Amino acid sequence: MASDAKDKDKGARGKKIVDFLVKVAKDEKLKAAYDKDADAEMEKAGLPKEDRDLILSGDLTQIEDVVGSDGL
Repeated sequence: MASDAKDKDKGARGKKIVDFLVKVAKDEKLKAAYDKDADAEMEKAGLPKEDRDLILSGDLTQIEDVVGSDGL
């Protein structure tokens, strides 16, 4: 059962990441601000440092592990 809770947390984490990235893609002002200072915009959106670092790493394998292949 512990793995179920971990999977649920991972799913919520992945959803938050995907939701933020979709907003960046759709909102020109947010995209411009993100392009200027991605870390600051992710922090404003409430993404924890671990997730900000993950996104900034550009490591698609690790990102996919968190968001799932359906999220990409």
